[in-house]
Formats: sequence, structure tokens, C-alpha cells
Amino acid sequence: MTELPEARLGDPTDAGNREIDRRNAPLRTEIRLVRGGVGNADAFRRALRESVLYVLPWNDDDLMCADQGGIRWVYAFTSALNVAAYALARGARPDVPVDYLTVRADRLLDEAVPALGVPAGLAIDIGSEQPMLVPALPEAVA
Repeated sequence: MTELPEARLGDPTDAGNREIDRRNAPLRTEIRLVRGGVGNADAFRRALRESVLYVLPWNDDDLMCADQGGIRWVYAFTSALNVAAYALARGARPDVPVDYLTVRADRLLDEAVPALGVPAGLAIDIGSEQPMLVPALPEAVA
């Protein structure tokens, strides 16, 4: 994973962050619909695979993950504000930038998740008002 470009989360209102956040609006909408019980699986899958997610590096080779119930969850976020809120909740200082990567979700699902070698998925917007756990989708691991 070290070949992915790295950036700094300094200002969530940065133009690049705003563009990614705007591009991820369909995914956030689909998450709300699914959580509300009226979502469409195909629309959710399409919005997810077309999104660009923020992920936190754990070290030079790994992304921040958690193991729960026999599944490894890769933490991913749909907005810079959600990354910042998560980092602050975990004790980050507000005056210190947080390192993050931006990665296309289809790349996470098709390459990074299967490379973990264990059952895995995405933990999207953990700590926000609309978190979502997404086990590896069948087409992502085939």
C-alpha cells in the first residue's frame, strides 16, 4: 500500500478535500437510505465502488483496521470532517495534522481487502452519525 499518494489533513475545507467530499455525497445518501431500511443494494454498491475514501495509515505498509467477530475491518471515511472527528475522538491534538490516504473504494475492495488474507470489509465513517460496516462484496473478492 505504500505506493499510494499521501496527503496531510490540515484543513477540511481544502479544495481537494471539498471535491472528494462532494464526490462522495451519493455514497453518504445511499448509506442513509440503507440504514433507514429503504436502500437499494445495487445503488449502494455502485455509489460505494465509485467513491474515493479517506483511509488512515497504521504504518508504512498497513491501513488502520480492527478485528471484530472474525472479520478485519479497514477504517474508511467519506469526508475529511469525519476523519478529523474520528482522530480527535481518539486523542489526536487539533493542532497536529493527521496523515491519511485517499483511495478509490473499488481499489480497496478489489486489491487491499483481499490482500489481507482474512475475512475483511470496510468500516465506513466509524464514530459518525451514519456508520456502515460493509463486508467484502462478492465481485470484490472473486
